[in-house]
Amino acid sequence: MPIIGNLISAILTITPFFAIFLYYKNYSGLIFVFGFYLFLILSMRELVKDLENLKGDLTLNYKTIPVVYGEKTAKSMVTLLVVVNIFVTGYLVNSFDLGRMDYFFYASVSVLCVAVILVFLAQSQRQYVWIHNLFKLLILLGVFSIVLLNPTLILSKLL
Repeated sequence: MPIIGNLISAILTITPFFAIFLYYKNYSGLIFVFGFYLFLILSMRELVKDLENLKGDLTLNYKTIPVVYGEKTAKSMVTLLVVVNIFVTGYLVNSFDLGRMDYFFYASVSVLCVAVILVFLAQSQRQYVWIHNLFKLLILLGVFSIVLLNPTLILSKLL
């Protein structure tokens, strides 16, 4: 159940992203790979948020991944999601013409590797808050880096 809860949370967060493109009947493979990339980032953020609130979840008897499966398992899941995201990033960069947005993806791989190290070193709620904010910053920078996409790519997908 805790895994399903995190998946549903990430899916609900990403639904507006897909709804806009489905409304405009834009069924590009690039959009779905972008969406999967974002889904993985959101899933990592949810896991780190659960690690951040571990004491409160234990006190209130919430059934989150760190509570049910343990902190070590949750950290391993973050690592697995980062590895999958690195492969998705490689696919995005090598399969699509992203213009200068490639630089964002290269930087995001570095940030994700640092995040994994920080997750395994983290022992206090404050440290998990920093990592959680790092994921939020990565999402925000991803939104702003959309302007780096190849303009002809955007226009061809919208028309």
